[in-house]
Amino acid sequence: TYPVKLAVVELNKTKRNALAAIIFSNEPTVRWENARPDDQQDPEANELFAYGVDSGSGSFMDSERGREFLKFLGQSTPASKALDEQIVTELEKKRKAGSSDWAKVAAPGIEGSFFIFGSGEGDGAYTSFFGFDASGNVTILVTDFGIISLSTEQVAAN
Repeated sequence: TYPVKLAVVELNKTKRNALAAIIFSNEPTVRWENARPDDQQDPEANELFAYGVDSGSGSFMDSERGREFLKFLGQSTPASKALDEQIVTELEKKRKAGSSDWAKVAAPGIEGSFFIFGSGEGDGAYTSFFGFDASGNVTILVTDFGIISLSTEQVAAN
């Protein structure tokens, strides 16, 4: 289990997730790389890979559990429908309470839990980045929902 953090901003009196991060290590991050699926690992590619969102939400989960989770949700069973309803209810409850939208849920028969969060302003294409420590180990995975923009000078100053 790894901690998940959200960077939340307020836009037009609505709280939005600007960044989502899962933290794997507390070692300092010294290098960043665009996160890409294995079949998109072209070292010559100059474009950033972005994943598409058409449900207004994203999540962090390992690939094996993710496949199980999506398969479970894709079934038309009372349990899968109840979990889908639970997710929607949790996200809505947080929104109505003036919080950003997120939910931590578990699926019957699948090990672990899943952290689901609203994707910035909803549908779109979003980039993720792996951070690495000085030894080349992954420290963090961050998804940028395109809500805030910092110049190189602002980043260097912080």
